[in-house]
Amino acid sequence: MKQRIAVVVVAVAVGLAAQGKTDFAGAWKRDAAKSDAPQMGRGGPGGGGMMGDVTMTVTQTASELAIDRKMGETSQKSVYKLDGSESVNPGMRGGDVKSKAKWDGANLVIESTQTMSTQMGDMTINTKDAWQIGTDGTLTVVTTRSTPQGERTTKTVYAKVTS
Repeated sequence: MKQRIAVVVVAVAVGLAAQGKTDFAGAWKRDAAKSDAPQMGRGGPGGGGMMGDVTMTVTQTASELAIDRKMGETSQKSVYKLDGSESVNPGMRGGDVKSKAKWDGANLVIESTQTMSTQMGDMTINTKDAWQIGTDGTLTVVTTRSTPQGERTTKTVYAKVTS
């Protein structure tokens, strides 16, 4: 009887662990038809005028998520710790971006803060990126960006690139 209970407990624990964290690893390309249009005149992963092709390569271990983004001729690499501790990456317009990544069930949430010097003084941007894989295999990143000019939420959908 004790052995049967132990087997059931182990099976349940393995099943819960398997469904807990999504593997985002792979090459992804932005699907412009399914994504919100970029906001004109803004930088960052969700904006920047005419975006053109956006691709990213994601590598993931149990402890880190690394993203290599390419937007036209521009590229940026970011690495996030998956234990909720702070990660620091270079910003697209200079300055450091301080982020904390945490799991929300199978989804990954990355909350970031960046302070930049502008002609009108320092500006702080707070960003929340919620990553999830849909039943169709697409990666959707919902970004909420808060700036002194207000808050804006955008959705970017990526299709997995197969070799």
